Amino acid sequence: NVNNEGVCENELFETVHTGIGSPSAQYVWNLNGASEDSTNNKDYYRLFYNEPGTFTISLYLKDGNCISDLSSKIIKVTGNPEAVFSAIPDEATIKSPLINFRNESTGANADILWDFGDNTFSYIDNPYHTFKSDGDFKVTLKVYTIEGCSDTISKYVKIRPELSFII
Repeated sequence: NVNNEGVCENELFETVHTGIGSPSAQYVWNLNGASEDSTNNKDYYRLFYNEPGTFTISLYLKDGNCISDLSSKIIKVTGNPEAVFSAIPDEATIKSPLINFRNESTGANADILWDFGDNTFSYIDNPYHTFKSDGDFKVTLKVYTIEGCSDTISKYVKIRPELSFII
């Protein structure tokens, strides 16, 4: 039994043998290049693949002179998108606090979420945002694939106060 048949690149998933074997049964797994998490034992594995593709995981049991049928599952591993953005300009003043954000991500083909660091959000691909106060704002972009894989990136933009000099 594999808990997920579709996973994202580098996402942990579980394999569990749900059959009955004697305590002396030998579990023969073919993990097809998966990397293993450290919490594995003979009938339970936590795995991940570090590249996209379609992989087959299989298991059979040897119990004395008996050999079980081969049990297999196909795992589709989807590549993660890469979140990238630019802020134009990346520094402004409170007198003119409008910033143009450009989504330059690759591999993302579904939802996006902008967090402007001032308790405002956007789902628009290339939003303009006006900051209401000065300060350093951590702007975060999270992008997704249709399969639910995601990536996140954060950058800071600076909104300077407007200084006046009186002579």
